[in-house]
Amino acid sequence: MNAGNMIPSQIQTNTTDQQDEILRRRREGRRRRRQRRAQRRR
Repeated sequence: MNAGNMIPSQIQTNTTDQQDEILRRRREGRRRRRQRRAQRRR
């Protein structure tokens, strides 16, 4: 994909969406790790 063909606003929205997805994945990973540890303790 060529950034030159895209509108600046679209580029900004795409970058923010990607960042949001990464943050969500990181948060989910942390939650899963905590759940796994809790299950092991039980």
